[in-house]
Formats: sequence, C-alpha cells, structure tokens
Amino acid sequence: MKKQILIFLSLTSLILFSTSCMKKDLDDNNNTTTASSIEDLKIPQDFDWSTTQKIDVNIGLDVSQEYKGYQKVSLYLGDPANAGSLILSGSFSKDKNYTTTLEIPSYLKEVYLVRSNAAGGIETVAVAIANAKVEHVFTDLKATAQFKEVADGPGCTEGCDEVLSGSGNYTISGGQTYCVPASFTGKITWQAWSGGGTLIICGTANLTQTTTLGTDCHIIVAEGGTLNMGNSNNPNKDINLDYGDASLTIYETATVNARKLIMNGSSTSFINYSDDVSFTGDYQNNGFFTNHGTIDFGGEVTNNESFTNYGVLNIDDHMEINDYFVNSGKIYVDKKIYFNANATCQNNCIITAGDHVEINNDNFEMNSAYLYTTKKLEIWANITLNDASQMVCDDDFETSNIITGTGSRNSIINNDKTYIYGTITGAIEMANEDGDLDEGSLSDFTNGATFVSIANIQNYIPVSECNPEGIGDPSFADTDGDGVSNDDDAYPEDPTRAFNNYYPGENTWGSLAYEDLWPSSGDYDFNDLVLAYRVKEVTNASNNVVELYMYYQVNAIGAGLTNGFGVQFDNITPAQVGNVTGLSIEDGYISLNGNNTEASQAKAVLIPLDNVSSIINKTVPGNGFNTTPGGGAGTSEILEVYVPFVNPLSQSIVGTPPYNPFLIKAQNRGMEIHLPDFVPTSLANPDIFGTFEDASNPNAGIYYVTGDNLPWAIKIAEPFDWMKEKVEIVEGYNHFSEWATSGGSAYPDWYKDYSGYRNDNKIFD
Repeated sequence: MKKQILIFLSLTSLILFSTSCMKKDLDDNNNTTTASSIEDLKIPQDFDWSTTQKIDVNIGLDVSQEYKGYQKVSLYLGDPANAGSLILSGSFSKDKNYTTTLEIPSYLKEVYLVRSNAAGGIETVAVAIANAKVEHVFTDLKATAQFKEVADGPGCTEGCDEVLSGSGNYTISGGQTYCVPASFTGKITWQAWSGGGTLIICGTANLTQTTTLGTDCHIIVAEGGTLNMGNSNNPNKDINLDYGDASLTIYETATVNARKLIMNGSSTSFINYSDDVSFTGDYQNNGFFTNHGTIDFGGEVTNNESFTNYGVLNIDDHMEINDYFVNSGKIYVDKKIYFNANATCQNNCIITAGDHVEINNDNFEMNSAYLYTTKKLEIWANITLNDASQMVCDDDFETSNIITGTGSRNSIINNDKTYIYGTITGAIEMANEDGDLDEGSLSDFTNGATFVSIANIQNYIPVSECNPEGIGDPSFADTDGDGVSNDDDAYPEDPTRAFNNYYPGENTWGSLAYEDLWPSSGDYDFNDLVLAYRVKEVTNASNNVVELYMYYQVNAIGAGLTNGFGVQFDNITPAQVGNVTGLSIEDGYISLNGNNTEASQAKAVLIPLDNVSSIINKTVPGNGFNTTPGGGAGTSEILEVYVPFVNPLSQSIVGTPPYNPFLIKAQNRGMEIHLPDFVPTSLANPDIFGTFEDASNPNAGIYYVTGDNLPWAIKIAEPFDWMKEKVEIVEGYNHFSEWATSGGSAYPDWYKDYSGYRNDNKIFD
C-alpha cells in the first residue's frame, strides 16, 4: 500500500469504507477472477479507452459565381435521406472555410455533407474519413469533373508476337498480338475464324483498306499512337466492328482519323479516352459506345444499342437516339436531335442542337443538366427534370404529356410561342418572352409549377461547367443581417444566433458509464452510474458558440453510494459563462458563484446533479435503479441545463461534448471520478491520487487509471445497454476484450447489438 493511504484515511469519511455499490467495499479486492475478467486483460499503456475518433473538418467553396452572404454546410452521420443524424451546421464562403473538430464513433468510415445556398441549391456528398480528417471542396462544376475517367494503355515493348514497321500486308490470327512501335503503312486483315488477335499502335499506323473486325479481333491505339484509316492518296477508309466482341480502344494523347466507325454487333465495343479523334462520315452504334475524350463526327450519329458519353462530342449532322443513352459530358449537335420512343435517356450535363429537338420517349430525365436548341423543343412523352435542370429553346415550345420537376427548382424557357396540351408539375418554373400561353392555361401547372414572363423569373440556376447559361439572380433574404439567409438560418430574426449543432447527434443520445469505487478497483460492470447525455450547441454566423443546452437522463444506478455529477470546461473560466439555469442542486454540499458555476474553481465547472437520484422515479421497489431484474426499476426525468457565454467562443475553446464529465463519489466533493486521463477540477483532492489501485501521475498527465491501465469510466457516443448487477462487461459484450487489448483497433463497434456481439442474458433489459 502506498504511503498516501494514511492521508487518504484521514480525509475521507467512514461511509466510503463501509458501503459502496451494494456488493463491494474498498477492502474487498480479493474477488476471484477468471480468464474472462477485465483484470486479466493486457491493455496497451497508451490506450485511452475512447470509443470515438477525433476528426478535423475542413470544408471549402470554390465557385466562379458570386453568392450573397454565406452558404450553409451541415454534417450528418449517415445519409440524411435515410435518417442520418445531424451533428454540425455552419457557414462558409469562397473566402472562409468551415473548420472545426468533432468526435464521432470510431467505427465510422465516412460522413455526409449537405451544402445549401440562398438560391435553393442543395448538394449532398459522402466524404471518406482519411488520416483523421474530413476534407471537401464544393464547386459549381458537375458531370465531367465527376465522371470523366482516364486509363493507362499497353506499350509495344513487351508481349508482342510480331512487330510491324515500314510497309506490307499482314494477317492477324491465332490470338496473336501485333505491335506498331514506330511507323507502318499497309493492309492488315484479321481472321476471326482462326482466333483473331490484337493490333497495338504506339507509333503511327496508316491502314490503307477498310478494316473489318470480328470475334476476338481488337485494335488498341496506345498513348501517343496514331491511327490513320487510308493514306494521302486515298484517305477515306472505315473501321468496321462487325460482330462478336470486336473492339476499338483509344487511349489518352492518341490520334485517330477515319471516315466511318461501323458497329454492327451487339457485343462490339468502342471506348475512347483521347481528345483527338475524328470520323468524317456517319456513325451508327449497334454495340457499346463509351467516350471519355473528345470526338468529332462529320456526319450523323445514330444509337441503336448502348451509348455513354463522359467527354465531348461534336456532331456536324443530326443525332438520333433509339436505345440506352447517358450523357454525363457535353454533346454539341449542329442539326436536329431525336430521342425516340423506345430509348432510355439520361442527360447529366450539356446537350445543344442547332435545329429542333424532339423527345418521344417516356424514359427521359435530366439531372442538374442543360438542354438547348436554337429552334423548336417538342416533347411528346412524360419526362422528368431533377435538381436545377434547365431547358431552353429559341423558338416554340410544345408538349402534350407530363413534365415533372423534382429537387431544386428547374427551369424551362422558350422565346416564342408556348403550347401546353399536357401538365407541368412539381419543381418547375416555366417562362416565355411575354408570359402568355398560346395553348393551355395556368391550371396545367400543378404541385408548385409556375409560368411567368422571362422578365419575372424567380428561379436561380448558377452558371457551371454543365450549364453555360444559367438563369435568374440569386435571391437573398436575410432579416437579421448576419449574412446567413433566412432559409439557412435556424434563428432568422436573431443576429446573434444562426445554427444548431448536436452531439452525439440530433436524434440520439450518448452514454457515460462509471465505476464508483475509485481509488480501489471495482467490479467492472460499469453500472454504478449510467448517464445518457445530449448537447445542443448554438453557434452564430461566424461559427462561434453562443450557448449550450445540455440534456441528461439517468439510465441506471447500481451504486449504494449517493453520488453527484459534474462537468468541467477545460479551456473556459467561470467569468466567461453567463447565468446558468436548470441545475439540480438540493443537498447543500455545492457552493456556487453568482452565475451558478461552481465556486472556488479555476476553470468553469457545472454541477448538473448533486444527487443523481434526484431526477429518477422508481416504479418498482428494490435496491439500485434499473440494474437488478425484478427490482428497483423506473424512469428518469430529462434534465435540461442552459449555459450561455458572455461572449461567443470558438468551438475549439468550448471543446467537444460531453466535455470533461465526472462523478462525485458519495457527495464527497474532493472525490472525483473522471474519464481516463481527463484532468480533475480545482476541488479534487490530489492526495488520493496514487492510492489503492489508482495509478494517477499528475506530473505525467496520467489520471484515473490503474497500473494495468484499467479505467473507472467509459464514454460511448451512442446509446449503451448496460450490464446486470455483478456481471462484468466482458461477459455481456463478446468483443469488448478484443477491443481493449487491441488498443481500440479491433471491434470499435463492440457495443452494438449485432449478431454474435453480445450475451443478452447478461445485459439489463
């Protein structure tokens, strides 16, 4: 026994020795342990027993458009569209990032960010946690920046069965690979019936005849390679992907010049990554077409199978879509565009036409996209516009079906006559030059859809990479003048407040679980006090904390002692705190300052409960509270403690909820039990450190752990199902031991109710 025990005995009351948790006392340290006992575990000395990870958050905004005021960013644990829990909200702009630090459950690998602005735009992204950071920059750039891919092609130095140079005629068969590392001019024939093969072009290949490929026949134009179909005397030759899995693949920095690309087989494929590809004639797709680069088509383009564009297509004639079509890049058509009846079409970026556009298929939708035609826009099918999509025609607009808008408000604009024979419904604002309908009536606009003149447009869609025109001006209503729009401001008429932040989440509770025998080791059922907590931090437009609402609910009391509960703010002085309300202080051993912080403290300390039993209501008589089946059951009131600050404080100064919580043992004010390595308050009795099993070493910053690094308290940022009386936590949670002995790396979600994770007969229900 350490020498400090003599001091300890003189300073503590007899009750600390004679009673404890109804089943143990300070001298009862000879319990028989088994292999499953927490005291048998080998705990890394640097393990802090945290079930959370501390994350630095840095959110930026890189946009070309000038926005009035701030934009709002919110952080969710889980997809907000699927009941994800809101934690943080704050302001950011082009000139000011949103930065903060938060603690979230250790097992989480990503968070969700939601950006909103005064113009009604909303964007949700999932961001991975990397190196204890959440970093993201929101932009106005969409589609091509998100979807366009690059890939590395093969070389011509290895794996070549034949190397071609100079000139000649060759036949590829037997699955062989022919390579052109420098220069070749001539005729190449593939024998699909004899196993076909592959031509890889790394230099320059001038193929003097139309080339036909069948099953197992492939052309690859590698980085820096050039394929010319024909020669200077006869340049107009085609590439024919005739049947089977014939393919043409073009990589970055390659060049291809041909008259036509013909794809006859439904399994043939073309994929391009280059920005230097030209076909002077028509193109008909009956296979799989994928473009990540730039292609110039001199003739018409027809799709009869699968057509996906992530890059840029320049089409000198018309385009006709008869089957699956997705555009996530830019398509510029000089003449007409037809989206025909059997096609499934999705536009995620830009499509423009130099003549009229007809949409005849029901499976047509636009996602934050732009469609423009210099002439008529005719819609003869049911279509959908999503999330600030925009349709513009310089001539007449005509529809006989249903156009539905969803998400952020969409726009349809035409500069001549407007014929409505169907219905415009949902999040759509339609406008023409004079605001008059040539056919139809305003009753054809339903569920929020509107029709106005161009001069009276209310919608705002910013210019972006996928919308070169945009529409309207950003509206900005800010009643309190704090720079946060009314729609984004939780307190639109109060300039001192703007956002609500929640820990551990808007719709969930965190948990604190204590053993109260400190400085002697306990029985490690961690149910002497189980306290649920939730904190709401109110911040202003500058993301500084104005006030706190701290909520507490007592879930379980397995202690025979009468304990209290306090919270210390490690970086705040009592003078920085305004008038605190909501404390439950009834038993006379706590002294308060005028603002209801605790007196004689160097740091701001609050005592929400001087007796944790004061807010419980037992409905079943018995010892303890919600720890022994059949006795002592009941419910708890929710205690709300309000904490204003004299001046707003940065979130880094206020700290991360639940801050520095502690149990006051047996209402002896000097006996504090904190989380591992959390510093005690000024009123803690330092003479107790290092006595019994406590191995605290204030000089080394070590507090409230045993010599084997076992704690007296744990914190979980989620609800926690506690143990029955006299049952060690390792018996109820099957992976607790693995978590603890791994230093937190294994089973960071050990407390979840997953299959095989727990023994329900050991846990209080």
